[in-house]
Amino acid sequence: MKQPPLSKKITKKITDQALDAQKSTKSHVRRYFTRRIGRLAQSRRFVIGWTLLASSLILLSAATLYQVYTVAHTPTGDSGGTYTEGMVGDINNLNPLFTSG
Repeated sequence: MKQPPLSKKITKKITDQALDAQKSTKSHVRRYFTRRIGRLAQSRRFVIGWTLLASSLILLSAATLYQVYTVAHTPTGDSGGTYTEGMVGDINNLNPLFTSG
């Protein structure tokens, strides 16, 4: 009796393992997903409640961070540049010590 070549043995072994994995995957999907999908409708209120809670916590955290940023952030000038001072209207006296009231 002639034995099949080694590559055919390996191919058959890999094919058998793939078929076993496929059967196992189908079984797990049926057990843990397909049969339980109907229960999601029953727990809709629970899921919606947790989703709203998580969403509100995220929004409140973002609002708090924005408030902290706006309160703590103070715009300041940058170093360098030119400072110019001016007055509006007529100038009577440049020295404030000699003003007459």
